[in-house]
Amino acid sequence: MTINTSGSPLTPFNSNSAPSGGSTWTPTSLAINGVNLAAATSDGTAIFNHVITTNSNDGGFDLTLSGNTATGRVIVYHQLAHVKATSTINVTFSSGCCLPTSGLITTQFDTSDARALAKYNGATENLSFTGCGTATYTGPEGNTGNVTLSHCI
Repeated sequence: MTINTSGSPLTPFNSNSAPSGGSTWTPTSLAINGVNLAAATSDGTAIFNHVITTNSNDGGFDLTLSGNTATGRVIVYHQLAHVKATSTINVTFSSGCCLPTSGLITTQFDTSDARALAKYNGATENLSFTGCGTATYTGPEGNTGNVTLSHCI
């Protein structure tokens, strides 16, 4: 797997201007200025390739922590599927739990690119937190299931 924070890997598939690279963190905010995550098999076949940003030019906004609430909007460009996913985060943490205990992460898919997997155009998926380490996931096709989270944020 490679992680790039500069150069051509940061140019989204839809030719939007490339976000500036790297990220900026403070105790109350995280700005993902531009990160490319990619992996390939040993013969060079791409497994995944994503450009991630919170840049407002792309519709994002920095992740912020205020009191026990985290909010933000993260943009992920799925470079291979030509899909832009916009995840809006509004979650709450409770004392004694390192995971969100309530709130919602909603992801909206944009498949307006001519090369996109159009199956999910305009579709959404939701992750609704129901307690410490528990959530309900609803996928873009309407399937719903309970999720157990085991890694702290």
